[in-house]
Amino acid sequence: MFRVCSKSVLLASCALMLSCTSSQNSSQSQYGQNQYVRQFASTQEPITFANPKTGKTFWEEFEEQNIKPALLKPRLSTFAKWVRANPIATFQDVRKNSPVLSLESLPIKNSPYEFGKTYVLSRYKDVVEALNQPTKFTVRNYSKRMEGSVGPYMLAYDGTQYNIKEKPWMREMMPMSDLPKVREIVRRLVNEAIANGQYIGQDPGGATFGRLEVVNQVARRVPIQLTGEYFGFPGPSEEKMFEWSRATQNDFFHNVKNETEVAEAATRAGKEMHAYLKSLIEQKSKRIAAGANDDDILSRLIRSKTTDFVAPRNAEDDRVRANIIGTLVGGVETTQAAIVQSMAQLFMRPVEFERARDAALRNDVDTVAKYVWEALRFHPVNPFVVRYAEQDVTLSSGVKIPKGSHLMIATQSAMFDDSEPGFENPNEFNINRNQNKFFHLGYGHHRCLGDYVSMVQVPEIVMALLKLPNVRPASGQAGLVDFRKRTKANALKADDNSVSFPESYSIEYDVHASDRKSVEVASKKYSYEDYLMQFDRGEYRRCLAGINPASGLLKPIAVTAAIFRNSEKHKFNAVSQDNKELLYCRLNKEYRSCIASEQNKVKFHVLEANEAHQKAFETCSSKANLTDTETAYYRAVMLGQGLDESKISDRQSQRNSGPKYAFEDYLKFYDRYTYRECFMNPAGLSAFQDPEMIMYARLNLDFRLCMGKPVLLNRYTGGLLGQDRESTYEKCKDGVYNEATFKKEGALSRTEKYFYETEVLGRKLNYQDVK
Repeated sequence: MFRVCSKSVLLASCALMLSCTSSQNSSQSQYGQNQYVRQFASTQEPITFANPKTGKTFWEEFEEQNIKPALLKPRLSTFAKWVRANPIATFQDVRKNSPVLSLESLPIKNSPYEFGKTYVLSRYKDVVEALNQPTKFTVRNYSKRMEGSVGPYMLAYDGTQYNIKEKPWMREMMPMSDLPKVREIVRRLVNEAIANGQYIGQDPGGATFGRLEVVNQVARRVPIQLTGEYFGFPGPSEEKMFEWSRATQNDFFHNVKNETEVAEAATRAGKEMHAYLKSLIEQKSKRIAAGANDDDILSRLIRSKTTDFVAPRNAEDDRVRANIIGTLVGGVETTQAAIVQSMAQLFMRPVEFERARDAALRNDVDTVAKYVWEALRFHPVNPFVVRYAEQDVTLSSGVKIPKGSHLMIATQSAMFDDSEPGFENPNEFNINRNQNKFFHLGYGHHRCLGDYVSMVQVPEIVMALLKLPNVRPASGQAGLVDFRKRTKANALKADDNSVSFPESYSIEYDVHASDRKSVEVASKKYSYEDYLMQFDRGEYRRCLAGINPASGLLKPIAVTAAIFRNSEKHKFNAVSQDNKELLYCRLNKEYRSCIASEQNKVKFHVLEANEAHQKAFETCSSKANLTDTETAYYRAVMLGQGLDESKISDRQSQRNSGPKYAFEDYLKFYDRYTYRECFMNPAGLSAFQDPEMIMYARLNLDFRLCMGKPVLLNRYTGGLLGQDRESTYEKCKDGVYNEATFKKEGALSRTEKYFYETEVLGRKLNYQDVK
């Protein structure tokens, strides 16, 4: 029933792209004990232009679609698949065979306007010509959605007062003379983000390392903090700013199909932002009237209403709010994607990486910037922008674009068009190109409002990351850019995923052993895992599985009862994905028995925070002698009362289990949701014993999918079908080929391989023996 010990993950099309496979290049460590080999995400091999599985090029597979029914949109589907998996090869074929490529109509639901076919513009001159005609090729495709969330705003219009008046108004508020200040703020914020977000651990071989999940600890966090400090829009919390930023950007620029849930999330975010800013503007206005010298952008906008030194005069608060909201909408997800994707591209190229790192160590940010923007040419934030033809247009090349068509204006393809001066030998990495011809920060009418800020912020953050000693991608799947974000958890089928933005990407680097804290927290949300290490693992597993001890004829009955109980638990957990039971099941059996007794008196669910639960907790926590640390975490996690850090101690932070559970000291980074749900899978429960199950559930889902079916089939058929565990492991450990991305995904890290091979396969080996 609960499939998440091994399941398939469906990835949507028309999203952003290039992940990489693996190779290595040596680099001498600055730290005596750590002689790590820098693991690069790929080699300097030439770009491949064929599907690795079929051996066919994009154009060969595209031509095959002509015999299929147009209703299935085979040409559009093939283009979407290829442009996600290998855009450089796709666009090369398009430029060569059909520079203005005709596709079926986009699959837009409940469109507020009529539309026809889709055309892909792939040549530089056509791309520039289209972008220079904003009233003929408009942003109608997302205008209404943006207006329903942010309100009227320049990004959603073409040739209106919002573009002609308000963009210069905002430019006046953000002069280039601010850039030294912006640079100073960014440098401080990125150093703080690295220091606060890093985890310092030891591998089973005794080497100390630092680890940083770049997307959420740095690449999103710093732009959000800059939005607060420089733009004057801090939000009620960083978490809420994360939510608002992603919801709006995802709907406006990635919701091609006009999915209702995505649009509704953006609308909610817009209403919440306007309500928050209305109160904030009122407070700031009073401070300014009282003589405060606040100098953030929001304060400047408020002052501009009375000084009238720029148009539009006497701007209303709603215009101030809309334009400040725009700094969040356009300034976070695009920035984090640029940081992460440029880093990943540099790691693919050892020679260029070392040159960029050398520039970083010399604080030569101008040279670092050249490497960043050239790297992004190979994996830009967006490979194309979508526009709508308001009238029949004939391009200078002679191609006719009918009214009502959608255009995919392929800006990435334009940057590889070798017929355009500056892009000769386009597949070569060359930092000396004329980067003024790049499209990373938009073009013309819709050039990014915060372009100068981005030109400072992105290279500064990348430079700080490059400076980390012997910096390298993390081993295994964590060291690849992962775009998957679970949007809906399902019990009987694959979870739904969005693939709009990078969601995780981890790097490692050398640190001194003396830098480790007494308790290193791998995940702040789940910090109780590191402070509460003394618990009964057998009880913990049974609690998560929802199964009571039984044997003989009673065992199937116990398993069946557990399945029904787990169905209810899944409903609670799937909504919030807070995985609260990871804390609850750590607590002693006396407490959980007491809670069960209280539930018989007054009905409440242990995953809900309500008055009945609160009363039961007060009764049972004293009876079961919960420690201050357990009590503090319970109040915060289970009852939503906030964490009282003064009550947290490290007295329970040392693992009280035997060496068989040593993996808990090392396998700290995993998806808690799929881990928690894995215990509800009866097949997994029967296949693994303690502690194998607790370890196996921490491994990534792609690997578990690869392992699960053949191994279980082999077991249940007595070896007649499927494959044994040993041979299946050898097939799965280095990743599973994904036909949708042309890449291997789900490779185990070196440490994960070590524990699987020693604890599950029973191999006798040293950590140094594992590759």
